[in-house]
Amino acid sequence: MKLKELEYRRFGQGWFLAPKKSIHLPARIATFGWNSVDLGTHSLRIEKHAKHSAGHHKDISVHVIGIVMDVQDFGLDEPEICAQLAETLKRSGWSALYERLMPLAGAFILFIRHQGHISVILDAVGSVPAYYDVERGNFVASHPQLVAKAIGSAESDVAKAWRDHPALGRGGAYMPGLLTEFTGVELITPNHRFSLKDKRMVRFYPTRDLPQLSADEIAERIAPMLSGQLIKLASSYRLAISLSGGVDTRLTLAASRAVSSSATYFTYFTKQGILATDREVASELATSLALRHIEFPSSTPLTDEERRLKSKYETMLRKGNNNFAIAKHIKGLLHIRSNTLEVGRVFYLKNPANYSNHFTSEKLSRLFRRDTKDEFQPYFRSFMDKTAFKSQNFFNLHYTDIFYWEHRLPVSYGALYRDGRAYFETYMIYNCRLILEMMLSTSLENRTSAAVVFALIEKMWPETLEAPIFSGSKFLDTSRYRTAQATMRSANEQV
Repeated sequence: MKLKELEYRRFGQGWFLAPKKSIHLPARIATFGWNSVDLGTHSLRIEKHAKHSAGHHKDISVHVIGIVMDVQDFGLDEPEICAQLAETLKRSGWSALYERLMPLAGAFILFIRHQGHISVILDAVGSVPAYYDVERGNFVASHPQLVAKAIGSAESDVAKAWRDHPALGRGGAYMPGLLTEFTGVELITPNHRFSLKDKRMVRFYPTRDLPQLSADEIAERIAPMLSGQLIKLASSYRLAISLSGGVDTRLTLAASRAVSSSATYFTYFTKQGILATDREVASELATSLALRHIEFPSSTPLTDEERRLKSKYETMLRKGNNNFAIAKHIKGLLHIRSNTLEVGRVFYLKNPANYSNHFTSEKLSRLFRRDTKDEFQPYFRSFMDKTAFKSQNFFNLHYTDIFYWEHRLPVSYGALYRDGRAYFETYMIYNCRLILEMMLSTSLENRTSAAVVFALIEKMWPETLEAPIFSGSKFLDTSRYRTAQATMRSANEQV
């Protein structure tokens, strides 16, 4: 199957927010044929495959692109959620609206017109990323290329040098700080409202100290939020759920129990290494649980024309990704990923050297790459300044958790999700501030041992623990959880 047979969507499911009658010819050509929404001073152009909904209350309008649902009220649809947000802002102001965002899950971006001005807010982790022109703040788009076309920008010298740097592949091919590959185009981060009027990001999260809850307490609250999302999605979409040998996809599998008979599970593999082990474990799970499961090689050779399209419309840093291989096998299905779960576990805190909650721009740059910590330090100084990345704004959260959440996820994974939308839509059931906040509301020991994850799996589909879990290049011991479940089943049988 060739790329054109997959109906490759140039700037797939993209959007472009621009002042009326000020879009330069290259940007007009790139968005030709897109739908247009009037937002007063600006027009919001939307690629034809993107899902758009809106709600209004008096003089306030809220528009959403993507899929959004309320994990505390699955009966609400997108227009109703938008209308509620508009009413909340009108009646109670921005702080109340920020609180109303907490239970919203999905893959989406919000555009809010209030008092004649426009604000942009990302979903919890920026899975639908946004980029803006730094100098004027007039243009905001789903792809940095669109903003670059609008302002006549080209690939930056920093991006050119970084693309060929030997350290690029040591931790993910993404840019430092808020930079994109283009001069004068930067990223908008999660947990902020971007004001076009003020041309800046306004931090709105976190807002309080987090409690210390047990793994079972958290699992009791979160479980129906996770399974409920998949049940609601299955009523409108055919689901393709990625399945590996790891702990994150195991939890997604457990959450999918109610829809497992209709879902398709898939695993991409290589002949050796971690992905080969993923294939073995996933195959065992599929057999024991009677899942509809497909598996395929992780890489697919591309023609010269396919490479040209990808380099023109997708990130210029990442040498390749699995999107094309996946797209060949899940055409027409909604791709369910698990990546964002690591916010609630640990990433940088796996290293005891990062336990101190003191940081500087030099420390952030070192977390990004040790090799370029001095060279890229100014970009992380700018990141801190523009996102109010200050310890006093984090309450009792650790700065590394916020840094992973607001930098690595939107900059690295956000680009991966964005590029994948040229082929298919992506959704993550953990992409919700309320869910992520609860998963952070426990001890470091519980997070490091994935105690909350195991408690959730036990609650939703304990039999999924009977196959080994391969995480961090090693197998995790799940015997104590399997033993606990066996004891419970025996007790129930005796009763």
